[in-house]
Amino acid sequence: MELIYQQLQRIITENDNFLLITHDHPDGDAAGSACALGCYLENLGKAWAIVCADPAGNQFSYLPYFHTWINSIPKKADAVIFLDIASPNQTSLFEKTKNMNNAITINIDHHKSNEKFVQINLLDLEASSTCEALYNFFKWNNSPISPNLAACLMTGILTDTSNLTNAATKPQTFSALSDLMIHQAMLPKLANQAESKSTLGTLGLWGIALEKIKIRSCKAASKLNLAYTFITQKDFEKAQQPRESLSGLTNYLQNISDVAFTLLLVEEGDGTIKGSFRTNRNDVDVAKIAAIFGGGGHKQAAGFKIKGEIRNIETQIISKITNDK
Repeated sequence: MELIYQQLQRIITENDNFLLITHDHPDGDAAGSACALGCYLENLGKAWAIVCADPAGNQFSYLPYFHTWINSIPKKADAVIFLDIASPNQTSLFEKTKNMNNAITINIDHHKSNEKFVQINLLDLEASSTCEALYNFFKWNNSPISPNLAACLMTGILTDTSNLTNAATKPQTFSALSDLMIHQAMLPKLANQAESKSTLGTLGLWGIALEKIKIRSCKAASKLNLAYTFITQKDFEKAQQPRESLSGLTNYLQNISDVAFTLLLVEEGDGTIKGSFRTNRNDVDVAKIAAIFGGGGHKQAAGFKIKGEIRNIETQIISKITNDK
């Protein structure tokens, strides 16, 4: 890791204009890592911009630079840094970056399924989150950690560990959080703020999903039970809710008794279905299951995208991982 740290630091030192890109439908780790790196570059007097196809949820509006995000690729940059992205298909902006022929491409991530799709890859596979990977880099180079920077890093760590409750939480994660608290990041406050708050409309959308829940035995996970449900474009229209309202639903589904892992299928507007797997068990690897559909992620949180219509999910998706013929 030392050599990658040195390489990244040299690139940052020698260049002036940076583009920070995170994945579509950004979660807390995506938002936190993008804003954290923005804080770092701002302190160095560099020019930079955060680019994402979708806005982050309003629960992250307390993050510095949250309201500065843009959704289109600028014409020029010295370096493009991808954050919390394991595969180029996680961002609809990837193809557009190919027009920036002279830009150095960097990826900072923590997913074991990372495809190493750029020139320089800082992959911290022991980190709980991309924010923890950034924290390790900042500590290596003795970077000052401001309260704003600490809040960004803590946000990503808390959300990717489900508030320190899933297997991504390790002893070094607690050490990082302890240090961030010393730098004035308020853990209880941030844990509460980063939680997606449910409006009546959000609960209505969740209700639609909960009515459709099915439970199946899964041959891809030693015949353990899978709970899955789906949301269509018409469901979003009926509930009059944005896609961000689904945040937290996959984790909530794990409260069902006798269920080993969960899957939420969401109909996208481009003719694809997005699947999100979650589990709290150590004997289930949802990243391997997501790989069946060309996806990936963590052992306990993974996803994929597949072409098709939601009405065909039984034959296109569920039958491939369950005991159905």
